[in-house]
Amino acid sequence: MVHRENGWRRVKNELVRRFLISRFGNLITCIKGDAELARKWYGAKGRVWECFSYTSNIFVSLSDATHKDDNALNILVGNSANPSNNHQEIIDRLAPYCHRNIFVCAVLSYGGPEHADSVRKYGKEKIGNKFTSLDSLMPLKVYLEFLSKIDVAIFNHNRQQAMGNTIFLLGNGKKVFIRKDTTQWAFFVGLGVTVFDSETFDLDMALNTDTSHNNAIISSYFNVDNLRVQYRAIFA
Repeated sequence: MVHRENGWRRVKNELVRRFLISRFGNLITCIKGDAELARKWYGAKGRVWECFSYTSNIFVSLSDATHKDDNALNILVGNSANPSNNHQEIIDRLAPYCHRNIFVCAVLSYGGPEHADSVRKYGKEKIGNKFTSLDSLMPLKVYLEFLSKIDVAIFNHNRQQAMGNTIFLLGNGKKVFIRKDTTQWAFFVGLGVTVFDSETFDLDMALNTDTSHNNAIISSYFNVDNLRVQYRAIFA
């Protein structure tokens, strides 16, 4: 009965979404693929406006004071305890690298607590003391300092997520893996940004690829001046 009720709830929610989204006059997104999915899934017909929407998506460059000073390769897994991060797949792909000087951290500070517990247990089982987790929320400045010490980030989501994290990391020269079948993959590749496919994970290939051009691309798009231009176009 519980499963049936949950199933009906999902169906009802989808019907409500289709009813509302199909009537929206405007769709605001910087990712063209998201608007295309809204048209495909919900019959959206509204005009699409390009806008990265949030001040939290404005690129922030690192200061010299936040640069890491250790030789370990710091690897970030996911951005929440939501199962859509597909943590276990990535932990399995990282396990063969355990003999190296790596440090793996899964962000589990919000989302499902039961899933967070299972990720912690699985990470320790597969990676041992080279695995840890971030379990509490941080002030933004502290979190950015934490991200500044990351070398490789793996966002294995099966849908568009973690844009703020991804923007910050890419712009600051970090190697970022995302899934090739997500809308943000097409978006970043379309901008000319180099990203790596989390489903064909190859750590050495990523480390040996020059991504220094990502900074100029990210900083030229995700900046306050461009956000003002996008807002003016929408509200003119």
